[in-house]
Amino acid sequence: MTNPNQTWIAADISNGRLTAWRLKGRTVEEKVTGPAGPGIAESLAQAAPGWAHMDRPVLINSDLAIAFFPVPAKPANLVPQADASQPNLHFLTGLSTTAPVGVLPGATARIAGFLALNADWDGVICLPGTATHWALVSAGEVVEFQSFLTVDLFRMTVAAMGVSAQPNLSEIPAAAADTMSRPELLAARLAETKASQLLSSPSEDCLSARIWGYLLGAELAASRSYWLGQNLALIADDSLAAPYQAALQAQGLPVTLADADRMTLEGLITAHAMLQP
Repeated sequence: MTNPNQTWIAADISNGRLTAWRLKGRTVEEKVTGPAGPGIAESLAQAAPGWAHMDRPVLINSDLAIAFFPVPAKPANLVPQADASQPNLHFLTGLSTTAPVGVLPGATARIAGFLALNADWDGVICLPGTATHWALVSAGEVVEFQSFLTVDLFRMTVAAMGVSAQPNLSEIPAAAADTMSRPELLAARLAETKASQLLSSPSEDCLSARIWGYLLGAELAASRSYWLGQNLALIADDSLAAPYQAALQAQGLPVTLADADRMTLEGLITAHAMLQP
């Protein structure tokens, strides 16, 4: 196992953002953030030019995993994969499933971190991001998962409609309930929202909320078998956690909200312990 006093770097690349921590063992010495570029070494050099990156292990949780392990699997037991061209770089293994077909990159550390901090927790973890993953967890193992492109659809839709405001969260539940009951009307509801820009000029925060609500309602309808009657944890940045939480709580679902960065770091620390000296 690794030296508990080793200096190393933990890095997360998700949604075009780099977050990195320099640690000694489990202790964080410095944290940096910045845009994620085409290469991890280059992104780190830009975000933290004072770090000597290449002479220490770098563990990376990334949307672009280089290996996948089929579920069921225990994220905490997956040994990080070394980059063949840069052996000090180690990528966390993603998860995959064939029914339905899906991959879960970039969320392995978040799940492992949440389970490390919440021993014996069973239930469903919702992980919004470029793809939103619903992962069923039992005995520390991801049993199955399903993914949705809801966030990407939201971003494309608001861009097409020229809407840039943050959503009025109080408007989300009604729109979500509408498409939960009739998800086949999702495209029609979005068309109505677009038409309302010309006819009634609703505020941008209401438009943003309706778009979020209609899309989330369709997602919640499709993922009902995951969240119904389950313990539910939501791991996301604040900008994504807020609309999901508004839609979920409107269904009377108690939600455990977990900080994405904290879960990621804890998962990377767990993975670091798996490295050979």
